[in-house]
Amino acid sequence: MVENSAPAAGDLVCFWYSPSSMYLSLIKLYPPSGHEQDFIEILNSVKCTVLGTGACLGCSISVEVGDAGATCYATQWRNRGALDRYLSSPLFNRVLEVMELSQLPPEVFFYEISLSGGLDVVEQARAAHCATSQEQPQPATQGRHHGN
Repeated sequence: MVENSAPAAGDLVCFWYSPSSMYLSLIKLYPPSGHEQDFIEILNSVKCTVLGTGACLGCSISVEVGDAGATCYATQWRNRGALDRYLSSPLFNRVLEVMELSQLPPEVFFYEISLSGGLDVVEQARAAHCATSQEQPQPATQGRHHGN
C-alpha cells in the first residue's frame, strides 16, 4: 500500500499521463462592435455539434473583458486524427467564416498535451512551496528582550 503524502522540495510533481496525446485548439476572435452575440451564436452552434461527435473531449466559448472584447473558442480532442477531421470538415468552415469577420487578425493556437493534472497539481505545488519556505532562515528579530 502506498501512502499519499506531499512531495518534498525538489520532488517531481506527478501528472496524469495518457499514452496518447490529446490536442487543444484555442482561437481568439475579435467581433466587430455590435456583432459579439452573432459570433457567440455561430460558435455555439458548432460547439453543440462538435460535442456530439465523441472525439471532442470538451468545447468552450468565453468572452474577455476589456478594450478588444475577444471571443475565445477552445476545443479539446481525443487524438490528432480527430482534430484533423474536424479542421477539414464542413463544420469547421463556420469557424473559418467567423474568423474572416474578426475586426483584428484572429489568434490561433494548437497544443499537443501529453501530461495533464488537476487540483492535485495545485496541492502538490503549494505543499512543496510551504516546505521550502519553512526551510528558509527566519529574519533576526528587531530589538532586545529584557527579562526581570
